[in-house]
Amino acid sequence: MNQPTTPRDRTAGLTARIAVGSAVLALLVGTTFVLVLLAIASLRDAEDAIARSGKVNAAANQLERLSVDLETGERGYVITGDARFLQPYDEASEQIPRATVAFLRLIRDPGLRASAERIAADLTTYRRAWVDRVVERARSDREAAAAMVATGRGKNRLDALRDEFDDFRARNADVAARRQAAADDAGRRAVLLAVLGLAVSALVVLLYALYLRRTVSRPVTTVRAATEEMAAGNLGVRVPPGGVGEVAALGRAFNTMADSLERDQAEIARRTAELEAVLNSTLDGIGMTGADGELIFTNAQLARVWDELGMESEGSIWDRIARLAQLTPRPEYYVRLFAERAGDPEFELTEEFELPSFGRSFIGFTAPVRSPSGTALGRIFVLRETTAEREADRLKEEFVATVSHELRTPLTSMIGYLELVLQGEVGDLDPQQERFLGIVQRNADRLTTLVGDLLFVAQVNANALRIDRRPVDLAELAASAVDSARAAAAEKELALTLEAEPVATEADPSRVAQLLDNLISNAIKFTPYGGTVRVGIGRDGDNAVLKVSDSGIGIPVHEQERLFQRFFRTESARAREIPGTGLGLAICRAIAEAHGGTIEADSVEGHGTTFRVLLPVVVAAEAK
Repeated sequence: MNQPTTPRDRTAGLTARIAVGSAVLALLVGTTFVLVLLAIASLRDAEDAIARSGKVNAAANQLERLSVDLETGERGYVITGDARFLQPYDEASEQIPRATVAFLRLIRDPGLRASAERIAADLTTYRRAWVDRVVERARSDREAAAAMVATGRGKNRLDALRDEFDDFRARNADVAARRQAAADDAGRRAVLLAVLGLAVSALVVLLYALYLRRTVSRPVTTVRAATEEMAAGNLGVRVPPGGVGEVAALGRAFNTMADSLERDQAEIARRTAELEAVLNSTLDGIGMTGADGELIFTNAQLARVWDELGMESEGSIWDRIARLAQLTPRPEYYVRLFAERAGDPEFELTEEFELPSFGRSFIGFTAPVRSPSGTALGRIFVLRETTAEREADRLKEEFVATVSHELRTPLTSMIGYLELVLQGEVGDLDPQQERFLGIVQRNADRLTTLVGDLLFVAQVNANALRIDRRPVDLAELAASAVDSARAAAAEKELALTLEAEPVATEADPSRVAQLLDNLISNAIKFTPYGGTVRVGIGRDGDNAVLKVSDSGIGIPVHEQERLFQRFFRTESARAREIPGTGLGLAICRAIAEAHGGTIEADSVEGHGTTFRVLLPVVVAAEAK
């Protein structure tokens, strides 16, 4: 009893027929290709054999010429007694061993090799048993040597040797001809079979194409038309039942997909509305662009900020950023910043900027957006207003500056009276009193330094930092800073070294000395007992280079970008309870930038840190 054919059976049948047809076609094409390759290989072997035959003949001719040179030199010397006639003999004797090895190495045919080895043996016998003996005899008795030559034995041997060379060349030519003929026959057979294979392959391809057109192409055309309608927006289109195997399954899958798309479209619309509501409720301005920089969406907050700043809502995000940069105090900096990163699709950037004409400040952030599979979708831009935070920071800085200024006067008075007491102006002190007052004095000095740092930061924030340039030698300043730090380094048994070359420039010596003191004291604080601290002064083009390196605890990568922020201290510094306020590096950066220079850090956690300061070298004429 026949059972009905199920869709699974029809699918398997269509797949099997296509697989069999493809396999037959592939076999025919592969066989044809192999035959063509065999023909090419046969022709190439014949070409190699002919080329090798020529090389063998050339090597045989060279050996024959060298054997003649042996006789020529021998006869000339015997006849004239002039040693100059031995030159052909000497050269041939030297070259024959190498030429013989090269000659034998070229021969692969067993019959030719036996003949070649016999020639090599006869040539060696001729040279040693006759030519060398005649030459040796001629050196002592030329007449006896002439008598040996007159016998004709040497000429007979040479003639026999030359006959062997002629016979060898003839046999070599015969071997090459046979190989050429065999290769030609093989090539003709392979070409004939290849042409036949191509003809059969073409016929199979034609039949295969007709079969695919009937069983696949027409039903697929129906699905394509439905797909075009769906792409035009008609999600209600469906494919009528029809076709067999995978084609029928394709129609059913299309209808299932259409049903799913209708449901998904409704779900996406609902989620999009929810997402827009969430984004519009945030305090930050958020926008996303495609890879070309064109905006895909912006939330209400970002649109509001653009309107409040009077920015046009046209152009790519980069056009808008360029217009926004013109409202900042440093437009060229932001233009250069984004130009340098324009070619890097992976860059992330967080930057704070001010708009003085509006009295507002913002933090901008951008990063690439990727799908869960890692495909680049575009770029996210976030704009957060920090005007209130900056105003709070300003008030805090004003408070710190005021308090620091008010503390300086009583501190100065306290330190002055402490010095008078310690100097015995009010009577002698016992050792315990001196120790207690010394502790008070050290802490008062530390508090004075802290107040000075706070006032320095206040000057920087108020743009009131003055740089008193005068001629200085940076090497001398570094030597003084190193000498001042030797006691602190000795307490921790650190190796403190200085490598400096004289670098004369115009700079504020007190500020540069402060910078060096901060960097060196930092290196000493963060280097364990027995470590090293190296200070270097040099020049790189138009810049002076100040470098301080240590073998200390290093700085984690995720903390390095915050090193020069005010009051920032690393987690390791807090964990180890290393004293400090977090102002030293901020002061160093302020001093370097006030001189038109830069400062950077290079650190590997657990392996030390290197701070590198570049200061432009300014001569007296430039300073004026």
